[in-house]
Amino acid sequence: MKLIIKIFLFAILTCFGCSINELNEKVDAQNYLFEAEYLNGAWGYQHHGFYIDNTGSVYKYKFNFDERSVECDPFFCSQNVLTEKYAHNREFCGSVDLGVLETKKRLIKFTLNSQYSDTLNLGADMGQLSYFAYSWDEDEEKYLRILLKTMGDVTYKMEGAAVDSIINWMDTLCLQELE
Repeated sequence: MKLIIKIFLFAILTCFGCSINELNEKVDAQNYLFEAEYLNGAWGYQHHGFYIDNTGSVYKYKFNFDERSVECDPFFCSQNVLTEKYAHNREFCGSVDLGVLETKKRLIKFTLNSQYSDTLNLGADMGQLSYFAYSWDEDEEKYLRILLKTMGDVTYKMEGAAVDSIINWMDTLCLQELE
């Protein structure tokens, strides 16, 4: 009888261990969290930016003049497309504190119901600097691509304290490389 109980307990612990491992794999499926991207097609092609991954590493990427990126659709982006995009002239830029990163990651869910400000048309041929947050959609197996702010020829942003906190934080990371 004791042997049967031990086998039963072992089976239960093994099953829960598998569930915990599967849960960790799902959490780890989100490799990319935030991105700032500059695009300009006037007077030549410029496309560069930086992204923050789930380990807190910050990397710059840059497309050469004769290269074009595979673009995401406005709302979703696959893991493969982002990986390919970020591989262009990738360079380590720094890292962020994991506690701060986790705090900013938790703010993403508060952006989902935010409203956008009015759109301002400020110029032409200025290009666009855009800030994005990514949230892994397990059902679609893609990232939900959340535009937090864009500025340049057209300027608008999501409203809210969570958005402002993320953007202000991102402004301290490698942003000088985008100007």
